[in-house]
Amino acid sequence: MKEENVVKKEIETLLPLAAGGNIDAQDDLAQLYLKLENQEESVKWLHKAAEQGHVKALYQLGMCYLYGKGAPKNEAEAVKWLLQSAEQGFSLAQLALGKCYYYGIGISKDGVKAVEWFHKAADQRQALAWYFLGKCYLNGIGVFKDETKASECFQNAEDQGLLQATEQLHYFIQ
Repeated sequence: MKEENVVKKEIETLLPLAAGGNIDAQDDLAQLYLKLENQEESVKWLHKAAEQGHVKALYQLGMCYLYGKGAPKNEAEAVKWLLQSAEQGFSLAQLALGKCYYYGIGISKDGVKAVEWFHKAADQRQALAWYFLGKCYLNGIGVFKDETKASECFQNAEDQGLLQATEQLHYFIQ
C-alpha cells in the first residue's frame, strides 16, 4: 500500500509534464501506470511518447499490440512500432522484429530479414539473438546452412548465460 501511494504521488508530479508533451515524463508515466497494473492508461502514455519517437516507448507499445496488453492484439500494428524502434538501434526491438520475421508474426516470414535483425541485436549483446542466429545457421534459414557458424552463435549465447544455447551445443558434441 505504501509503494502504491508513492507511485500515485509520482504520477501526480509527472502528469503536468507529460500533458505538456515531455516525452520522458510520458514514458515514465506509462511505467508507473504499469506498476499499478493499469495497462490501458499505460498504453495511452506510451502512444504519446512513441508518436514523438521515444525509442523505448516505441518498443513497449509494439509489445503491447503484439500480446494484446492494454491494447487490442494487432500483430501488424506491433510490427509497425517495433520497426520504428529497431531502426533507431534499440536492441530489444531488433530482437523482437527478428522473431516476427522468423515466425511470420504480423508480417510475412522472411529468413533473410530475420537474420539481419538478429545480427543487429546480437551486435549489442542480446544473447537470445545469438541463439536465433545459431538456429538460422543450423537450419539454413535466411543464410546458407553452416554448422560451424551455428556453433559459434550458440557459444556466444551460452557465454552470455543463455541455457537454451547450452542444450544446442550438446548437439555438436555428440
